Amino acid sequence: MNEQNRFMRQAELVPRDQLLDLKVTVIGVGAIGRQVALQLSSIGVLHLQLIDFDLVELTNITTQGYLAEDVGQQKTAVTKLAVEKICPEMLVEQIQDRFVTVHGSL
Repeated sequence: MNEQNRFMRQAELVPRDQLLDLKVTVIGVGAIGRQVALQLSSIGVLHLQLIDFDLVELTNITTQGYLAEDVGQQKTAVTKLAVEKICPEMLVEQIQDRFVTVHGSL
């Protein structure tokens, strides 16, 4: 696949060179976070951190875009596989835990 063609339509809106050094964190990969992670991989973000404590449940299939074969697996692991199918060169970090902030920092 020619990478230039992949990003040609979005080049004016999302300059590729500005995405290359970003590390993006998605907190919660449920209905919204999972779609955000998929879109980030589609536009060319190369370093993604996924934070979620939950496992895929049967009810997540209808509301969060998971598949029946994903039930019982960690949401971060399943989402990591999905974004890597879109962008194989992506570095994905999984944090299987609840997100907790420390006062004054993220």
